Amino acid sequence: MKSNWLGNIPFQHKHFVQPENENQLAELVFKANQQGEKIRVVGAGHSWSPACSSRDYLINLDKLSGIKVMNSSQHSASVGAGSRLKDLNHAFWGKGYAFKNLGSIAEQSIAGAISTGTHGSGIAFGGLSSSVSGLKLVDGQGNTHHFTRESHPETFNAFPVSLGTLGIFTEVSLEVSPAYYLREVRKPMDFDEAMEQLPELMQSCDHFKLWWFPYNKKVQTYSIQRSFEKPAVKNAFNLLREDSAFAQGFFAWLLQLGNFRPFVPFINRFITGVQFKNETNVGRSFEVFNMVMPPRHHESEYALPIEKTVEACKALRDLIHLKKHPVNFITELRFVKGDEHWLSPAYGRDVCFLGGYMAGESGWMAFLKDYENLMLSFSGRPHWGKEFTLGLQQFPLSYPRWEDFKVLRKQFDPNGVFSNDWTDALFG
Repeated sequence: MKSNWLGNIPFQHKHFVQPENENQLAELVFKANQQGEKIRVVGAGHSWSPACSSRDYLINLDKLSGIKVMNSSQHSASVGAGSRLKDLNHAFWGKGYAFKNLGSIAEQSIAGAISTGTHGSGIAFGGLSSSVSGLKLVDGQGNTHHFTRESHPETFNAFPVSLGTLGIFTEVSLEVSPAYYLREVRKPMDFDEAMEQLPELMQSCDHFKLWWFPYNKKVQTYSIQRSFEKPAVKNAFNLLREDSAFAQGFFAWLLQLGNFRPFVPFINRFITGVQFKNETNVGRSFEVFNMVMPPRHHESEYALPIEKTVEACKALRDLIHLKKHPVNFITELRFVKGDEHWLSPAYGRDVCFLGGYMAGESGWMAFLKDYENLMLSFSGRPHWGKEFTLGLQQFPLSYPRWEDFKVLRKQFDPNGVFSNDWTDALFG
């Protein structure tokens, strides 16, 4: 593996290792600790941030995967930390179960998705880490630990969203749901109308999200509800979500054209006209939650207090239009229930995640700077797996348990084995 998915983070490690089991991993960590070397873990490399970069060891847990235990009476599953979400979707379904909620992409490993605070949408549903009931990990000295909410009530909430800095997960226990179907209703709306109705829309169904292409007056709303209907085939022509080589290739070509600033408003309006339609789909839960991998693009995302959603969306629209930022990708709005995980962007409050996405390099850094400044003005916290430029000085003010986390980090990784330049910039 030479880089992350986007290619903006090159990997320059000396050693790439795929441990066969937990004991082999523990021995490797012990060795690295003794020799003063560093370790980071990579799954699918889907993070836009430098979280997986390492100058010494890059560890991949693909061989620590699959369902270990399925507890039907407790609706729980223990899985290898390297398991990919897409594989667990089918494995769970085959046993009559499913994730309670999912994001759009299923390529990630379960450990990576949890560690970075990955989420879907649904104001009554937390991020993926909210389903974690237990963890096994190897600490920075090669010792193994097993944590559950019950066995370690004082510190458990530090571990699920921990950016790989407290240890390497080897096994994850998850609360799962009996298998279910979803009915998705897509409906275009006027931007201002959607903003006016947003408080009601987010509460009107199990899972609600909104897409908008800048320089358009229309948005696409997605209202998703649990259903007992039989699955229905999706619309055959869908530029962003349909599993079609033609559709994906055509969208990628449009994004390349969108690197020329004057074309962006016209291309965005064309895509909106083609994509934003009334449509209803019914399918297995993961088939509705997940979409095919989109073309490569830059992505930042901030979690804002739920009560600031409408004001922030309007401010982002005005910023893009005023500065004429060539934003040639969707702006996505999703909703997540608050949790108690110390480094979760949703810690202590219900949030909306408001994305800042763009394909291509032209104009990206200028947009990212303006986007981040705006998100910070609304008390936003960045998604750990996406692009952001904040450093040590900002985070202690945003996370009430930040200093507690640093104390725990010193305990579980006293020599900084699980550190890199990115974590050093975060924690000092």
